[in-house]
Amino acid sequence: MGRLIAFGCSLTFGLTLPDKYPYQEHYMASDYAWPSVLAKRLNLEVINKSIPAAGQTEILASILNFNFQENDTCIVMWSYFDRLDFYKFIEPTVGIRIDENNKLHRTYVLLTDKYQFDIGRRNWLTIQHAGLYLKYKNIKAKSILCLEDKLRHPNTLYKIDVPDIIQDISWNYVDRAMDKTHPGIESHKDMAEQIYNKVFNVVY
Repeated sequence: MGRLIAFGCSLTFGLTLPDKYPYQEHYMASDYAWPSVLAKRLNLEVINKSIPAAGQTEILASILNFNFQENDTCIVMWSYFDRLDFYKFIEPTVGIRIDENNKLHRTYVLLTDKYQFDIGRRNWLTIQHAGLYLKYKNIKAKSILCLEDKLRHPNTLYKIDVPDIIQDISWNYVDRAMDKTHPGIESHKDMAEQIYNKVFNVVY
């Protein structure tokens, strides 16, 4: 059996779905999250390496530190663009997340709107680096953008033609998770169906 490896933030983790509520930091990803739903349909083992509140740099670190195998298939659902600097590398593939009370974090948040274009470009560089790394590893991979960001930062997320990135999938909030904010079980099923139709039903 092959493996489906998923990377992302809380939207990939399945935060506060019924089997992960109330959330504890040691929890593994939800069995109701879209990676598990998709893996069952594809008859693949699922390894969900997503991290709640992760930004692009932290997701990249997870990709760089993962031990891929020959027949793995990888799906990366990238996080919100304004989370780029929540994580800082302190070694080539290892970093730390900046605490919300940290002065650097507060300064970054205040400057987010002013530096939207810079944040946008650095996000794209991070995403492209991940894609090149996965291609170098000969791993079948697709990236998905979190399109809610188009409403939050419209100037930085207009379509950029980058290989292996799907930009026209979005969440249909059919229901909500236990926190009344994150997508619920039916919403994750819908996301799994969209990814199946856009990626596996066409490409593989």
